[in-house]
Amino acid sequence: MKTTTNIETTKRGILNKTENCGDIFCREIKLAGKDCYIIFAKALCENELILKGVMQDLIGVKKLKEAPIDFLMSEVLTNAEVEKSEEINTLVDSLLCGKVLVLVEGEREVIYIDVEKVTTRAIAEPPTGVISKGPR
Repeated sequence: MKTTTNIETTKRGILNKTENCGDIFCREIKLAGKDCYIIFAKALCENELILKGVMQDLIGVKKLKEAPIDFLMSEVLTNAEVEKSEEINTLVDSLLCGKVLVLVEGEREVIYIDVEKVTTRAIAEPPTGVISKGPR
């Protein structure tokens, strides 16, 4: 299924495919006077990256150029891996892999941005390693 230039129809198409996932959030913001939706899976995304790397950058845009999606990808959202698609299934797959979707009013293409949460652990000797004897 393809996206449309109607932002509400595209948003509904994405949210309908993820209706049983209670972790999907949708935030509406204004982007140079246009409606814009940011959709993300809270448990899979790094919240600080969403706020600082996506929302702050988008809210700061006062005027859009002629090709808004290309402008946002090349000049506004420059600190992340950014791609675009018109396929709802591709967008839903990306959403469920920890990417943030950006829908812009009047645009068929949807931007998806990599802000995946990466879990790390401290580098330390595992508890079972202490018991081992012999050279390392």
